[in-house]
Amino acid sequence: FSNRANRSLIAKLEERKARVVQISPLEAEKIKSDDFSQILKDKLSDFDWIMFPDVLAVDCFVEILEENGVDLFELDESRVLAFGEAVADRLRFSQLHADVIPKTIDIQTVFSTLLDYLTEKEIASLKFLMPKEKSFKFELKNEISEAKVKEISVYKLKTAEKKEASKLKTFIKGGAIDEIIITRPEEIIFLKHILEPENLSEILSQTKVSGIDEITMQSLRENNLKPVYFQKNRFV
Repeated sequence: FSNRANRSLIAKLEERKARVVQISPLEAEKIKSDDFSQILKDKLSDFDWIMFPDVLAVDCFVEILEENGVDLFELDESRVLAFGEAVADRLRFSQLHADVIPKTIDIQTVFSTLLDYLTEKEIASLKFLMPKEKSFKFELKNEISEAKVKEISVYKLKTAEKKEASKLKTFIKGGAIDEIIITRPEEIIFLKHILEPENLSEILSQTKVSGIDEITMQSLRENNLKPVYFQKNRFV
């Protein structure tokens, strides 16, 4: 992705005569929906569980709470499910604890992990809050009674240019991309959004995917990818 943090890496790749296809990062715009406003007027503690699907949902949810003077200690009574270690790590930055962290973030694994913690009878009696990206389809609510699930949009991604998205899909499917380098968990969210409705693990099954640190590598694995560490020393 063509962001400031990647400039040095991109320059080194180009110095080695590599052809670098740069992807424009998407912008995440924080939003506070009417539903969220109502929740803030009531009590967050009314929800037994809060489920976070990605790191941006964590960031925006926490920011909205802080802007509205909500003490994060109000969340102590709620259990938290984090869709992966990167999400749990981001929660820790805000001094929030994840009670359940599935090994992968496909819905079947998330639900079965939740069943290791709760019985189906218990799930049916609980209330769940799900902060998410505006267009994100929360398939988990199909496994839990919809009446018990409250989705709230806390951010939206500005859609990538159709031309750029189409070009990237064509390159990947045509085998023109040898390696995709991911440098932070947010980029996985961007890539999934750009490549929709394609399944990320399927469309990248024949493409080398690299991560530059352990938290990014773990996020890639949680998305059912088989990443390798990007070897920075090849550019020394």
